[in-house]
Amino acid sequence: LERNIFFSDVFMVSVAIKRAFSPDAFEYGYFEDIDDRLVLHIVPKYKSNADWAMPFDPRFSPGNPAQLSAAEYENIAIKLRQELHK
Repeated sequence: LERNIFFSDVFMVSVAIKRAFSPDAFEYGYFEDIDDRLVLHIVPKYKSNADWAMPFDPRFSPGNPAQLSAAEYENIAIKLRQELHK
């Protein structure tokens, strides 16, 4: 049951990202952290980006800014919240 809820949430977030930012695909990374918690990365992928054919690596992201401004992060959060509440 808990697993089903988790994957339902992953699906809802992926749909919100798809609606807000129109990626071409997603890459999902599941990791178990040292304290036995599950870490999930939902990475939108764009064919136009240099990293399209490469697996996600947070240390290297060619063609993408390494860090956004606080205002840019807030704009992303606003778009995602709007999509999640539809």
